[in-house]
Amino acid sequence: MHGDSAGGNLALVAALRNPGTFAAVALTYPFLDPTAGFDSYVTAADGFAPAEAAWYWQQYAGTPADLTDPDLAPLLSQRLGSLPPTLVVTAEHDPLRDEGEELVRLLAEAGVTVVGTRYLGQVHGFWRHVDVFDAAEPLTRQIAGFFDQHTVRQHA
Repeated sequence: MHGDSAGGNLALVAALRNPGTFAAVALTYPFLDPTAGFDSYVTAADGFAPAEAAWYWQQYAGTPADLTDPDLAPLLSQRLGSLPPTLVVTAEHDPLRDEGEELVRLLAEAGVTVVGTRYLGQVHGFWRHVDVFDAAEPLTRQIAGFFDQHTVRQHA
């Protein structure tokens, strides 16, 4: 299971709601914290304004109470230890950087096999633009390699 940005949130919540279903999870700069409470929202908000993030959360939430529901705010989940091996990728110049790296810390504490990688010099969305960002292709290879490492191969 893979997702980037808001898709990273959806992939993580799907894995949390369906333990044992996925062999591995890869999250590329996942969108995890409706409070925008991490320092990177101030120190690394290059090209992605905190107000834009708040707008996205408002689209997700039906009510303000939803913003504290672990199915919307997975950093609050008590089920993080149920995840399969997980790759979390962050970008140095991304307001979502610190929340992704907090997820890595929480997963490690919960005993999950986790790899956290920060792509230096990169901004939110770099992975989708192979022709613009040299780091996009190595990230694609890292994700593919992570899934290859954690997928049981069927031999005919």
